[in-house]
Amino acid sequence: MSKKEIFLIALTVILAGIYVRYFTDWFRPKRIRIEHTIRPYLDPRGSGATAPAAGQPGRFIVTFALSHECRLTSVKVVALSEWLTNKNARPLWHLVADTRPQPTKAIVYGVNLPGMKPFVAGSPPAPLEPNIEYRLLIEAGWPTRGEHDFKIAERSPGFR
Repeated sequence: MSKKEIFLIALTVILAGIYVRYFTDWFRPKRIRIEHTIRPYLDPRGSGATAPAAGQPGRFIVTFALSHECRLTSVKVVALSEWLTNKNARPLWHLVADTRPQPTKAIVYGVNLPGMKPFVAGSPPAPLEPNIEYRLLIEAGWPTRGEHDFKIAERSPGFR
């Protein structure tokens, strides 16, 4: 092989590498889009939603819908203000994969997912307070990740 042929092959490999790096998504983290729904807790005895007592936070069911079904390896909820100043903020709820997690498309705050366990054994999820912003952080192996900010309003719909 002549020097010219080696140069052209090397140039082709370099240009192909630049194209793959900057014009494809092969090496970019895949994002999971997340939406949330906040509903008031319904009394299991059938009396419906009740307004919280004065000074007491209401009880809510927060459901997260994922853009596609995936096997989650980590689910974490943190206070957004803490997270912005400290990436090692104490999570309010944290699950990690125990065995092979089942594919899921929805998460309910505080409910364990099949194949996942609490990061700290025996630690119940902390109650969510109104008017505080939270961030949900999820991972489904590398490089698939997602995050979503949410907030529970002082007087969410559904209370009378």
